[in-house]
Amino acid sequence: MKTSKMVVSLIGPPGSGKGTQADFLCQHFGWAKMASGDLLRERQQINDYTGKKIKEEIAKGELVPTLVVANLWFDRMEEIHQKGEFSGLLIDGSPRRVLETELIRGALSWYDWEDYYRVVYLDISREESTQRLLAEHQGRSRSDDVAEVLEVRWRWFEEEVRPTLEDLRKRGQLIEVNGQQTRPEVFNDILKGLGLDDD
Repeated sequence: MKTSKMVVSLIGPPGSGKGTQADFLCQHFGWAKMASGDLLRERQQINDYTGKKIKEEIAKGELVPTLVVANLWFDRMEEIHQKGEFSGLLIDGSPRRVLETELIRGALSWYDWEDYYRVVYLDISREESTQRLLAEHQGRSRSDDVAEVLEVRWRWFEEEVRPTLEDLRKRGQLIEVNGQQTRPEVFNDILKGLGLDDD
């Protein structure tokens, strides 16, 4: 298997399996991981205004402002850079907005990592997304509550993330993968898209 230094953004609709594929890639290549969701959950544990505000926004299914998230990215990238030899970075769930794309590129440029950057989109239908998340929360949450939060998440996906995808697609910078396949099939297609497969 070919290996390479690479910075990969992995994005997709709710329930697309981003987290699972991110873990596969990090384990396979020894890449560091930067997940906006994880960073926000860690930050909300600090009992100050920002921590409380993040908790409120996440509970409502809303997007946390880009400025807040970007500050967390820089902190995480600095932490990774301080460790020394850079082998790769997986960015789980971002960019979600066009502005985030530029901020990520700016941060990568600061650390001289911009030439390694790729964006992978895991494409699944809204129906598949709903089925997966209802199954995931079965027995833990009321289906009506899950459906309500999912409706909010899909609304901001269409309003915020979809234009980001179109922008990346126009620039020829988007690797699109069918996320409705089995996990191994999705993983293999990601490797092909990144040029990291055996062929």
